[in-house]
Amino acid sequence: DVFIGLHRLQRGERRARGRIEAELEVFSQAAEVSPDGLVILDAEERIAWCNRMAEQHLGLNAARDVGLPVANLVRIPRFAEFLAHSALGEELRYRDGRERALSLEVVRFGTDRKLLISSDVTQIERAETVRRDFVANVSHELRTPLNSIIGFAELLLETAKADAALPDPPPTIAKRLRYVENIHAAAKNLLEMINELLEMAKLESGKIDLSVGKMNVHDVCQGLLGLIWPQAERKGLSLKLEAPEDFPIVETDVKKFQQIIFNLLSNAVKFTDPPAKTGRPTETITLRAEKLTGVTPGGEAREQIRVSVIDTGPGIPKEEQEKIFEKFYQLSGGHTREHSGTGLGLAICKEFAGILQGEIQVVSEPGRGSMFSLIVPVKVDEAEAAVRKLEGKFRGALAGRRNW
Repeated sequence: DVFIGLHRLQRGERRARGRIEAELEVFSQAAEVSPDGLVILDAEERIAWCNRMAEQHLGLNAARDVGLPVANLVRIPRFAEFLAHSALGEELRYRDGRERALSLEVVRFGTDRKLLISSDVTQIERAETVRRDFVANVSHELRTPLNSIIGFAELLLETAKADAALPDPPPTIAKRLRYVENIHAAAKNLLEMINELLEMAKLESGKIDLSVGKMNVHDVCQGLLGLIWPQAERKGLSLKLEAPEDFPIVETDVKKFQQIIFNLLSNAVKFTDPPAKTGRPTETITLRAEKLTGVTPGGEAREQIRVSVIDTGPGIPKEEQEKIFEKFYQLSGGHTREHSGTGLGLAICKEFAGILQGEIQVVSEPGRGSMFSLIVPVKVDEAEAAVRKLEGKFRGALAGRRNW
């Protein structure tokens, strides 16, 4: 009976082993025909197995490289850092020697094991390049006729206003004024959208450079409030500046700094209701500048400034506060649909803030307004700027705009 029992156990074990081997063979065959490269790494990031596509994508040889550290075999910039610290869903893109665009992703499984996945995204990159070129070219072509429309609309508006000031104005002058104002406002909004599309196309292709100059924060803030004042006055909103005149001189890209703050001010004016609608005596938008002490990526202390735009508008729900910086994203609430826009303004501001080695923070609560803050260093770090410029060029090369 004992021998019969042992024989049955051995036979069952052989059957189980046969099933496992058959399943492994099926898995191996499926992995070999996968369009993606697959590399299984052990706890020490050594290659345990790879398929044929991974050999093509990463220059590996399964017979030779199994058991070797993958970081010593894959010659891709920043690969070792990416392998060690990549988060779920994060990808690393690069071009190989044959001008293929490849994407790498790391998936963790089991006990400290990793699956390295490589994908050929050349066609995706080409399609993205075609889309970007189309948007940029069409936008350029639209700007010329739009500027003509705006120019003629302004001329018609001046003529209509002059006719309205006559002692005996035409009976249809009010309607005429309204029509021309609508044409002028719509054309200006469309031109603003086109400019935002062009700006984003430049950012995505790595064509935005950092031009550093000295800036008086108080004077720049005062000038920006002067620019936004006509829009605020039309809505009955008050503007307030909180910035000491002895603020330190900042070395940054002045134009990009102004673009960010003006965009934040424009949003504050756009989304803050006038006192006539809210029932409150005044609605104030505050522009505040203050000094901070921050930390560099290397852990060293560095001087920073924070410039905040504070409004008393409808506020933003917490779950939406990250999403509003995504491209083409607009809040789902009815309030935002009253205003035209591409949903690119804050996405561009976020990109510009990164170029300035800073960040944008938002503090908001529905019904109590919002505070958008731009935080930048008092002086740009040249080494960090050089790295950022190189990353921009690399991103442009991936988009097919540069060959190097």
